[in-house]
Amino acid sequence: NSVTGATTSYTISGIIDGDIVDISNIYTANFIDRFVGYNKDILIDQVNLIGDDYYNYNVCISGYTSADIYQQLITFNFTALNKTYNGDFYAPVIYTLSGFYSLDIGTVDLSSVYVPNYQQIFIGNNIPIDISNIQIYGSMSFNYSIISNSTISGLISKRYLYTTGIDKTYDSQVVANVSISNLVGPDTVFYIANFNDKNAGSDRLMFVAISGISQSNNNYQLYSNIATANIYQRYLTATYTGIDR
Repeated sequence: NSVTGATTSYTISGIIDGDIVDISNIYTANFIDRFVGYNKDILIDQVNLIGDDYYNYNVCISGYTSADIYQQLITFNFTALNKTYNGDFYAPVIYTLSGFYSLDIGTVDLSSVYVPNYQQIFIGNNIPIDISNIQIYGSMSFNYSIISNSTISGLISKRYLYTTGIDKTYDSQVVANVSISNLVGPDTVFYIANFNDKNAGSDRLMFVAISGISQSNNNYQLYSNIATANIYQRYLTATYTGIDR
């Protein structure tokens, strides 16, 4: 428990029947040091007799015994920092530790080798996060133990997509196309985009929406559903034919 004080019990032999003799509770019992170990020496000191007949007896004022000092369990508390969808399982977390003694502050901490992973990569609330390989390190870590795994929950939120309108030549249709950025890896999304009318002009307004229900579509949202692009005038070719006269 990070201090040298030891808890002991005792028995006394050699007292004649009927005599009242005991050991005073002022005796001290201390381990030779405060660290974890088995069969560690305990020094017993300041042993004194009490009772109506104590003056008829004598006892050694000090002695040794032994006992174990077990590791103290450290308690951790992980908190999810949540994240935006990025296509992987990694979960950002922070932690606090409790259960170690003030003498050991700064000498015990979690090793950075712990692994926090969501159980799924897709968006959602209260997604389980498995944290494994939890270990402690530091000069006093041998005095402590810790549970090696834990499960908490966290959030994966939708990822923003950014759209840029693509110019086209007048075709009498309002259908528009956009380029999309900020997709993750091989993900694809389906969308619809329409100019507000079919006519040629510069910086023509268009409206964009993610279309259809798919797991990939569900992981994204548009930063803006408005974009602009040009509709160029369509070139016409005139062919002239002379008329005889």
